[in-house]
Amino acid sequence: FNEKDPITWSWGFFADIAVYLFMLNSYPYQIYKSYRMEREGNTHYRLSDILKDDTGAKLFEQHLLNEFSVENLTFWKTVKRWKEKFDETPRDIRKIEAENIIRRWIDEGGLFQLNISSGLFNKVKNRFTNEILVAKDLFDEIQRDIYRLMESDSFRRFVDSPMFQQFAGLGDLQAVPVESRL
Repeated sequence: FNEKDPITWSWGFFADIAVYLFMLNSYPYQIYKSYRMEREGNTHYRLSDILKDDTGAKLFEQHLLNEFSVENLTFWKTVKRWKEKFDETPRDIRKIEAENIIRRWIDEGGLFQLNISSGLFNKVKNRFTNEILVAKDLFDEIQRDIYRLMESDSFRRFVDSPMFQQFAGLGDLQAVPVESRL
């Protein structure tokens, strides 16, 4: 390193500034992240665990109502129930129930229309229309997509909410509205 050489000096200077700016931007996040991990006992919450817990599921549903996206969870739960009772349900009833699911959540203008790709929409509609028997896996792709959407979007915000913090024992009971305490 030669201080008299302006090119060497300027590159070193810019490298130091770059390192300084990187540390300045990432260091507060690292402090926050370590604080949260310490406070939460290094626990990683999963949507699947919350949905298995009655209180957690109700709180998550309340969160989705507040976000105006509860149709995702209602679709996911309806399809789950439909598949669980699929084998005991007569074929003609399966077809009617599948049609009701399509009308409510998949069709354009449906009461709880989901935000799904046109490709997925067409695939399900074509399978329903063209297959004589309704297949148990008819809604699997949409159900997976909706689950991933809830997990990566709504659930992340839910975990940061006072409602969840209280549920997980991390927050102040006063921070949660009375109607949310189930």
